[in-house]
Amino acid sequence: MTKPAKTTEERKRTWKAISIIAFLILIIIWFSRQELKELLAFIADKDAFQAYIYSFGIWGPFVIVIFQFVQTIFALIPAHPVVMIAGYIYGIIPGFLINWISITGAGMLSFGIGRWGGRPVVIRLAPAKIIDRWDDAANEHGQVFFLTAFLLPVFPADTMNYVAGLSSITAKKFFIAKAIGSSPSILFLTVVGAYGLEVASLNIPIWGWILIIISFTVVAAIWQYIFHYTKKKINFNIIENNNINLSILQTVKPTS
Repeated sequence: MTKPAKTTEERKRTWKAISIIAFLILIIIWFSRQELKELLAFIADKDAFQAYIYSFGIWGPFVIVIFQFVQTIFALIPAHPVVMIAGYIYGIIPGFLINWISITGAGMLSFGIGRWGGRPVVIRLAPAKIIDRWDDAANEHGQVFFLTAFLLPVFPADTMNYVAGLSSITAKKFFIAKAIGSSPSILFLTVVGAYGLEVASLNIPIWGWILIIISFTVVAAIWQYIFHYTKKKINFNIIENNNINLSILQTVKPTS
């Protein structure tokens, strides 16, 4: 059963609540502007901020892992800032490992929720429209579909974990697609977090940047092919099924 559309009055109440919350947040920011300014200045002092986080020992990476699990499960909070924060605090290699382990582990957990909880649970945690949009392509192309989905950072990776759980792909194949496909974007965001605007100091040669651009272009082309091929095949199947049903109706003779 589909949910009834929101009435005009319900929409007004929703926007009113959002406006009030936004106004209260602005008031809090205004009266806390001095404290926020000092906090941002402290964070900007990379050495001091790193020393402070390091003083918590294992709890520092643990908080990042927990946040990644939470944002992945609810599929609404963007993970990119946290990935960059990990790079900012721990550097490229440790930051990448923390991000990769937490994102891959959280993805497998979401996959398990989708596999064992089914659609009724998934639509409470992720947008139903996105799940419905990619469900057919996922079942049609399996591991290749998810590999390209995770390689391209513009697609909703958190929701794709649930799409995988609802599809026919095995846990092993999904893990491979998740682990490999997510790595480039995790590495890129970790490097951005570690170096910020000083990425140029890495002295990546021009051919390196060209290779990166070509790689993303090829992946995007593969994705477009998968999407359009699946769409055409689905439309063909619909037409074919309609023709079959029409043929059956035409062969059935009405009884007198």
